Amino acid sequence: MNKADGGNRKFILVEMMDYADSITAERVKRVINGYGEGKKAVEGTGGNFSYYELGPVLLLPDGNLNEEVGPQKIREYVYYMETKEPLPAEQPTDEPYFMGLCRNTAYYFYYERENVTTLDHAFLATIQTKAEGYTIYADLCAIPQETLRKHNITFKKIPSGHCQAVKEREEMELKSYQKEVIADLARYLELVVELQSPAKAYQTLWNEKNVLVGFGGMPNYVNVLPGVPHVC
Repeated sequence: MNKADGGNRKFILVEMMDYADSITAERVKRVINGYGEGKKAVEGTGGNFSYYELGPVLLLPDGNLNEEVGPQKIREYVYYMETKEPLPAEQPTDEPYFMGLCRNTAYYFYYERENVTTLDHAFLATIQTKAEGYTIYADLCAIPQETLRKHNITFKKIPSGHCQAVKEREEMELKSYQKEVIADLARYLELVVELQSPAKAYQTLWNEKNVLVGFGGMPNYVNVLPGVPHVC
């Protein structure tokens, strides 16, 4: 068609099988360069083509980002979708969440895979780039909408499921007092083996922790079942 009317049409050819580089690409080359011999020769159309392989999906079926692709690819995607320009190759080291400045708007992607990020006044204090407006991605926002409008700040929630994952992990992790109790129990059992007496082990454990046993302190050891350690 381009040859017939002098047009400059372009197209994207998608191949889902695993022979795109060996068969499909070869066919396109022959169309461009021509093929056949003698009377059966077919003139090439001219032109060129580029061959690409698709990488992992950036958006999962639930609409969340695929965090397995890594933060750099996510930043490139987010910045391009915002500006229709590639992410600048040079990134400032003193502003790790800054992506770029485009049409007087500064773009920030405040993302940490292992932590929930919050757009708050502490984060705003780290911004060094001067701009007419700011678009900031984060997991949460602790700044009132009125304040955001006043300073031309647009907050956008990062579409990821890691907020819930981090919350669930934190809920599963032992609290400090729980860890302390487990450590005390482990030490108590060590002393039982060492002293061969649950009562002496009990007394020694609290002595090590500088805690009084008896009147005004921990209750005296109660030998509920002879020979069986009792800690309650």
